[in-house]
Amino acid sequence: MKEDVQITKDNVPIVYHDFLMSETGLDAPLHNVNLEQFIHVVEAQSTLAALPCMAETRYLERCGDRTHAGRRPRSYSLNVYEQFEAKSLAKRMEHTFECKVSKRKGFDAFKGNTRSEYIQASYMTLEKLFVELPESIRFSIEIKYPMLSEAEDWEMDTYAVELNLLVDTVLETTYRLAGNRAIFFASFSPEICILVAAKQDIYPVFFLTDSGETPSKDARASSLQEAIHFAKSWHLPGVILRSDPLVMSPEFVQYVKDSGLLCMSWGELNDDPEHAKTQAKAGLDAIIVNSVHLISQTLKGNME
Repeated sequence: MKEDVQITKDNVPIVYHDFLMSETGLDAPLHNVNLEQFIHVVEAQSTLAALPCMAETRYLERCGDRTHAGRRPRSYSLNVYEQFEAKSLAKRMEHTFECKVSKRKGFDAFKGNTRSEYIQASYMTLEKLFVELPESIRFSIEIKYPMLSEAEDWEMDTYAVELNLLVDTVLETTYRLAGNRAIFFASFSPEICILVAAKQDIYPVFFLTDSGETPSKDARASSLQEAIHFAKSWHLPGVILRSDPLVMSPEFVQYVKDSGLLCMSWGELNDDPEHAKTQAKAGLDAIIVNSVHLISQTLKGNME
């Protein structure tokens, strides 16, 4: 299971993908939002389990006694209030940079955890994730930190959380709660990879890269060859590459492995069964997907 982890203004590790928390209606970097504010946004996007629908509220009022009222089966369709909340969120995001970028690419403004747009659940802290999920579930923890070129692309300030503070905070939570859970760390930030690998030797650290698909001013993130050179220079066990070049030229998988590194991939193409099979046949060590059941069944059948 893959988690994207950042820390809030008051140094609490939380699971959140994007650098900007556009749900606030502002271009607010997550490190400028404290935990209380983060939770407030979470509650505004509550799931049905946390937000009683209007029909159920009226039912309980008619019964007059919540204790003796039979539990009414809950409908999992959207109610009017939740539809309004989803539209209100989209309206609030209209003038954010993230929304404008989405519209330039031909997409509607949305966040991946928006109710009525996606099956969703509340955002949570890293600690809560450790506590609530069985130890048998393995974690891939991606520590998010904007490289200088990314900060410029997203029109963010060119400074963020102090790197040592970020890494130490995430590691402390992990040491305290991981138990015997299998975990590895990853990051698109070379500096994060270096620090996590230098500060501990319990969990492996992988370098995530866009495989040169997106222009970067950082040479280490600019190509497949540079990613391999960086990982080997800092004794990282492997790289996690964007899948596009691996699908187009599967021999790149063996090129990485011949360099003495493990090779994994991520990206939209991985949710296509044929592309997943192509990479698996080439010897890919692991694949990151959204369509977990579809791809796992595809690869299982391919092995048989």
